[in-house]
Amino acid sequence: MLASEYPAEQTPEATGTDDGDVHTLGVATAVQKRSSGGGPDQNRQHHAPRTAAMDSESVAWPSTEPSYRLRPPATETEAALDALAAVLDATPRRPERVSVRLAVGRRTDIVGPRRIALESLSGHEDVTVADDHTIGTVALTDETFTDLTELFADLDRAVVFDPDGVAIADWRDEMLRFALPESAVEGVREGVDAAVADRIERVD
Repeated sequence: MLASEYPAEQTPEATGTDDGDVHTLGVATAVQKRSSGGGPDQNRQHHAPRTAAMDSESVAWPSTEPSYRLRPPATETEAALDALAAVLDATPRRPERVSVRLAVGRRTDIVGPRRIALESLSGHEDVTVADDHTIGTVALTDETFTDLTELFADLDRAVVFDPDGVAIADWRDEMLRFALPESAVEGVREGVDAAVADRIERVD
């Protein structure tokens, strides 16, 4: 059955969830695997809940972390991907799941790694593949991140949530918004090119 929209889900209060432990996904490794051909990590699995609404008004951001935004150069997809990976490695919260909207579907003429990645994502319970688009929520593992790197140019929207349903990062309209403690932002700047790092600005 094809869904035309995301099911409604009540968003939690935007509260900090830093428990003092640093949780990393190893997404930088996943980016490297895309180019090296290495296999995904099969050990980290989480059950993905139903897809959350992704309207900007319904995305909860933490009250204890400032928000930042970055608009990478339009022609540099790799820069946006590197920035997202740096954010997910820097956050003290655990990136548990990602809700996505892709501009490709079952009838889209794609082949090779992109087709394989789409088929991999479509195998998840909470993902719906229509003729010309794909929507859903998946647990954010090294495997699913690798799939998303292959389809990054096709992403209309991707919101990464922590276990409490509070947003960590939101890629939309070729702009990345993210929330991090001030002390962690420097790690993001160091993880991208200097020209891209200069584009990071705090959201007031």
